[in-house]
Amino acid sequence: MPTALPTATATPVPPLVITIDSPADTAYGLDQAVIANYSCSGGNGAVTTCAGPVASGSAIDTSSVGAKSFTVTAEDSLADTAVEVVDYSVLPISTTSLSFAPQFLGTTSAAQVVTLINPQTSAMKLSHISAGGDFIQTNKCPRSLAAGARCAIAVKFAPKAVGALSGELTIVEGASSMAVSLNGIGVGVQLSPSSLSFKSRAVGTTSPAKIVTLANKQGTQLDVAAITVSGDFVETNNCGPTIGPNSSCHISVSFAPAAAGKLSGTLTVSADSAIAPPSVSLSGAATPH
Repeated sequence: MPTALPTATATPVPPLVITIDSPADTAYGLDQAVIANYSCSGGNGAVTTCAGPVASGSAIDTSSVGAKSFTVTAEDSLADTAVEVVDYSVLPISTTSLSFAPQFLGTTSAAQVVTLINPQTSAMKLSHISAGGDFIQTNKCPRSLAAGARCAIAVKFAPKAVGALSGELTIVEGASSMAVSLNGIGVGVQLSPSSLSFKSRAVGTTSPAKIVTLANKQGTQLDVAAITVSGDFVETNNCGPTIGPNSSCHISVSFAPAAAGKLSGTLTVSADSAIAPPSVSLSGAATPH
């Protein structure tokens, strides 16, 4: 009997794929800077078209409040096509998220501001503004925000626990509400003060020491890898390689200028836990000897 010829197996062709990383299916603030990021790949032939309302790498439209869509179309050299749509919205606030730097337990950060804007032709009726989690807010927004007016909401981070913390700023307007996500890191180790300034002195001399305290308020020991200073500064310390729970040590910093002028440096502690602030800024001025 004749031998059957092998059957050719067609190589599967990947479909055209559109990937939209930005905008996302979320809410943005009015006039918030959001950069489009999308790409097209696959298909039977080379991708010839990959186009959205704006080019990838350009700013999307956040200039007006409301529901919006971002559509990207792709086509390859064999005329196969694909379409991908992301729906997003724009709210009458300056941003929809705030992130805070690591903050020591029991202390309060500097404020970050969310601006509420009324783009309508009539007054915006506000009934409630609140912050949840380890965050606090203050505002002077009136109950009735006039057309075209804006008001500021100041948000601060006051951590009560160690680790990544989150909350939400809620603004209730009429029957609807808007939310701003809040994020920060509570830290149980502190360097204080956050800066040292030394009086002017002659080149080649060394100032009296100023003290920086490294405090461990965690329930576990802190392992210290290194304590270093940069610039025309020197340090000594009594910290050792570990600091016990709820203990502290001291770092003595002196200014020892080797050149005239305004000089700066940094004290940095490397450890197995985050420290707030992460370093201490150092400054001083020196005159010729």
